[in-house]
Amino acid sequence: MALVAMIVGFLVIAACIWFAFMGAPTWRVPEGETPFTYYFRRRSGHPLKRFSPLQLFGITFGIFLLIGGAVAGALGEAGLW
Repeated sequence: MALVAMIVGFLVIAACIWFAFMGAPTWRVPEGETPFTYYFRRRSGHPLKRFSPLQLFGITFGIFLLIGGAVAGALGEAGLW
């Protein structure tokens, strides 16, 4: 179960980062640009401004899942849980 929590946490973090940088709809990207270059150029500035509040929550939740899964796995291996 701890491994499942860690895998889900990793997938949540990866999805939030993926949609932050590659999430531009392809039908709105100008000719000759990729979604990544268009989105990166359009939303330049502080790196945290690229993430929506929901994506930041998802990344934080994913980190808690990773840490919780690691702690639960360690406690389970030690026989304390």
